[in-house]
Amino acid sequence: NIPKSFVELKPIGIKTPLEIKDSADLYKMHNTPEAQLKDNIKNFLLTNSGERLGRYNFGANLSQFLFDLSHVENLKQNIVNQITMTVTKNFSGIVINNINVTLQEVDIETIKVLDQLSFTNKNFLKERENIKDEKDGLAKIKILLEFSIPLLKITNQKIEVVMYSGG
Repeated sequence: NIPKSFVELKPIGIKTPLEIKDSADLYKMHNTPEAQLKDNIKNFLLTNSGERLGRYNFGANLSQFLFDLSHVENLKQNIVNQITMTVTKNFSGIVINNINVTLQEVDIETIKVLDQLSFTNKNFLKERENIKDEKDGLAKIKILLEFSIPLLKITNQKIEVVMYSGG
């Protein structure tokens, strides 16, 4: 029996975002299947249709919900349906345990932090500060995906995606 500390694990895939490593490998790598799969799912959720060369339908395509705050009740269910459909289609070994979608209103201070460099937004914010009665058309959408991978005996994994939606 060799202790795990003496076993050198072989790299399985590149860790994202890319980080340069000072050893033989050029980039930092994942050494365990669970870390690599979690990274793959995170990248899948953040990818939209048409963003991967040669794989047009790859990704959860969550950007289609960014400007659709008119029907909030339907929005949450549509996001859950979209994630369930695309994840089960592309990752057959993953079992989705729960998807929790929450919406929060975003105040003017958060908008200032989001885009401090844009001259257009600075002028827009000055105009918006004068209007106190109107609600801002920006919301924070938090999506918490809980999943497990039975084949690898991995349970209780969570990934959170945060998007800012307008409209």
